[in-house]
Amino acid sequence: MRHRLNSNELWGVSGFLLGEGCFGYYNVNPRVSATQKELQPLEWLVERIGGRIHKHSRGIYTWNLDGILGIGLMMSLLPIYKVTSPKRFNEILEVIDSWKKHKPRGQYRTHCTSGHSFEEFGYRDKRQRRCKKCIQIYNEVPRAA
Repeated sequence: MRHRLNSNELWGVSGFLLGEGCFGYYNVNPRVSATQKELQPLEWLVERIGGRIHKHSRGIYTWNLDGILGIGLMMSLLPIYKVTSPKRFNEILEVIDSWKKHKPRGQYRTHCTSGHSFEEFGYRDKRQRRCKKCIQIYNEVPRAA
């Protein structure tokens, strides 16, 4: 069960991830990960923060926290790493900046491909999120018979 970390836990997580963690991307998803032979610290992370643990060969475990939860953790660690580790601070800034520039997919999009706001013009098909304005423009174009 995830819960909000207190400041001591957050500092503990920052120290653990400073030595064992990795901040980056998996495909297009932001990811925080840590690899360990000991399972217990990773189980603690899952219990407190969330994510998943994968078992690899030779008894090695990897904890991953993807997507918005990973970004949230990175943003929480940013002020700590600004003071303690400029290298980690810059790694996290790169991931966050790249994530902010990335266009959301599917249901998370706010605009159609022509730039019309779904909030202003609405959309018709919930599966494809087609813009009503684009459909209207398409229907007004004369077609050859």
